[in-house]
Amino acid sequence: PMGSANWIEDKNMILTLLSTLVTCEVAIYGIMVSVSLIAIQISTESYSYRITNIFLKSSNFKLINFIYLSSITLNIGLLESISFLDIKINYFINYSYLSTNITLFAILSTPIYFYFVFKLLKPLNILDCLISNLDQIELSSKITSETKNDPIQPYIDVLIRTITRHDDKITIEGIELLKQKGHKIVQKSTMG
Repeated sequence: PMGSANWIEDKNMILTLLSTLVTCEVAIYGIMVSVSLIAIQISTESYSYRITNIFLKSSNFKLINFIYLSSITLNIGLLESISFLDIKINYFINYSYLSTNITLFAILSTPIYFYFVFKLLKPLNILDCLISNLDQIELSSKITSETKNDPIQPYIDVLIRTITRHDDKITIEGIELLKQKGHKIVQKSTMG
């Protein structure tokens, strides 16, 4: 049988572990969000405020936020449960293993997320992201309605900035991307 002294030591050990995990995760999450905001600021100042959405709507941004927020919520929930409930510690050990694994996954996925963020700082990658979601339906709906969300305008803004910086290679490649996408849209519209 487990004595009360062992119960308190084990409970305190798990409380310390979870508390440390939450603190570590919140700190790393803060750094991650800060780096994301700096990347958004750099790219919007360099090219156009209209490209903010490629960062905020990216699946990488949504996924890393979901992982971190889920892990932090789980850890805080476990921390609170262990603190206030008088349930045998064995019940919480499996959950603390799960929590630790999710935390490690979140922390280890952060450098991969940073890679994608830094990759999006390159103008050609920005242009590729802006043009990849463009299709005939979106174009025709934006042309017929008078909205300020022109899907081509952010692309044009980035191209203009590359032209004014005399970055001929990116300008030519960006125009080529636009031309290829235009051909694909025209082919789809004539076939469909």
